[in-house]
Amino acid sequence: MPGSVPPVVPLIELISALSQFRHLPVPGYSVFLGAGASKSSGLPLAMELAEDALLERYTLSEGAPPADEPVAERRERLFGWMRKQSWFVAHDNLYGVIMEGTLPNAGLRQAFLERRFANARPSSGYRRLGDLLQARIVDTIFTTNFESIGPAGCVGSGNSNCNECKRLPKAASIAL
Repeated sequence: MPGSVPPVVPLIELISALSQFRHLPVPGYSVFLGAGASKSSGLPLAMELAEDALLERYTLSEGAPPADEPVAERRERLFGWMRKQSWFVAHDNLYGVIMEGTLPNAGLRQAFLERRFANARPSSGYRRLGDLLQARIVDTIFTTNFESIGPAGCVGSGNSNCNECKRLPKAASIAL
């Protein structure tokens, strides 16, 4: 289901899952997807999500900023406010700091992400990737993405062979 967050796979499980492909007569290709791969499916980038969460929290605390405020000024307003909050800690992982600070428990973060992912649909690129999975040209997808829109491109694309995709080995999509 697009919008659901798959579990993180421990490295030992990843290695074990990949080992099942060693016996195949013709190994398939692997695809590595990173940041931005789901943008064309209607999903925001990580920092866009963080800024949305920050804006929601700011609005609850201070009221909505002016609707016509330029983006750079709005960003400065939000980040200035954030730096004054008790939950703010300077860290390299600004996305994590913002998401955990503005949405302090897993349930709130899950609900926020589900709202943001609700209208996403697999892009044509993901549907083509589904075709490659179905044809067994690609047998593994590695992704840093925490949403499941990519695998949904195969299973939910309307491709008449999607039932075949559903039978792919467990390692067909592995969130890193």
